[in-house]
Amino acid sequence: IVVVWRQAGETLTQSEAAVKKPGESHRLTCTASGFTFSSSWMSWIRQPPGKPLEWTCEIKDDSSSIDYGSSFKGRFTISRDNNKNQLYLQMNNLKDEDTAVYYCARYTVSGDIHCDYFDYWGKGTQVTVTTAQTAPTSVFGLSPCGSGGDAAELLSLGCLASGYFPADSVTFKWTDAGGNSVSDFLQYPSVKSGATYSAVSQLQVKAADFGGEKSYKCTAVYPGGQKTEEVKPTPVPPQKSCLNVILKNPRAKELFNEKEAVLECVVTGENEADVHNATITWKVNSAEKKGTDQKESNPLRKSSLLSIRADEKNINLFIKDFWLFTYLSSCVFVYQPLVTDFSNPDVSIFAPRDQNVKRNDKKWLQLVCLVNVSFGSDVYVAWKKGEGSYEEGLTGEPVKTGSFNFVTSIFSISRDDWDKGINFSCAAAHSFLKSNESPISKSTSKSHGNSFECPTEIS
Repeated sequence: IVVVWRQAGETLTQSEAAVKKPGESHRLTCTASGFTFSSSWMSWIRQPPGKPLEWTCEIKDDSSSIDYGSSFKGRFTISRDNNKNQLYLQMNNLKDEDTAVYYCARYTVSGDIHCDYFDYWGKGTQVTVTTAQTAPTSVFGLSPCGSGGDAAELLSLGCLASGYFPADSVTFKWTDAGGNSVSDFLQYPSVKSGATYSAVSQLQVKAADFGGEKSYKCTAVYPGGQKTEEVKPTPVPPQKSCLNVILKNPRAKELFNEKEAVLECVVTGENEADVHNATITWKVNSAEKKGTDQKESNPLRKSSLLSIRADEKNINLFIKDFWLFTYLSSCVFVYQPLVTDFSNPDVSIFAPRDQNVKRNDKKWLQLVCLVNVSFGSDVYVAWKKGEGSYEEGLTGEPVKTGSFNFVTSIFSISRDDWDKGINFSCAAAHSFLKSNESPISKSTSKSHGNSFECPTEIS
């Protein structure tokens, strides 16, 4: 048998990598294009780590003839659907030695010289069979963006565990500031990310029980250990002396709703007169523009907004302020909008476990949307019920990890809507969303399960 590699329009697209435990099952899918699949013999070939290629099985164009390697009979089943141009490999009772890269290939017989060869190959699918367990690489506490004004108001706290395997190996527990166990919390199903999993737990507490020295601890428990993270109120940064000037990235909310980049300049200080006398002037492509001054209830804060199109670059911002002794000072900031090297947000949506819903007699349930976005980018999260309009949920402050921010949004839904199977969508836009791009959206419902991508374009 001769292996032949070709560079042409013929392609074989294979399903994604998988990590399975011994005894489990898995099905591989291979989709053909660019040649007549219905008249082609097809095969599966695998390559275990450090070993040569192994022929696994083959199937005739009309499925009338099927052959297997001796070590695969009984556990592996090859099949095809010519209407869909798809080849399948069902693998049952997986073993450690089934760990390999699996290739689908077209099998061709040359009658003239009797030389059999594989001329079209897929890129391969890694299948890993292991009993190994991986502890969470990180546990983050998720606190609300602000404390409630009413002591009786309910606040939602969260806990995120990520980087573990297998899916059901992590559970959560909560304790209050006094070390007492808290049982009234939700744990959402694990979501796969690459070869590992992530999960979120949510706890609702009264505002009076969260703030100052009062905090909660979340513990992720896994085989062989546990990790604990304290969830405490977001500290209010102390005011600095003189004037502080911040030029913010485009606000994701306007990019989401208006397809327009809105820049915001914020000036703060400890002296009311200095802040009052400061003026903010914008320049766009060397032409001076007047921004829109915002009404501020805080006399120590002044801000200005400027709306720009995607093609307006080289934004210069001049801050003029009168200091002591009436000296005139000028600060210049240069901003390049719509940076192109930022990746799109990664959106996951977490739905309540069925057993939690059955155990919970409340009329309202919560969905959790977790957004992973490039550090330095603002993010706006909106929710939609069915085909209705988008609305905001309870979105927390970003949590920095490495070069990314995690943002969590919680959306309350009625138990009746959930039981009816109504579809709920979570969409996220970031600061560097281009005018011709749509926000990233994920959807869920009781019938669909935990998390899947919704390809519908958002208008």
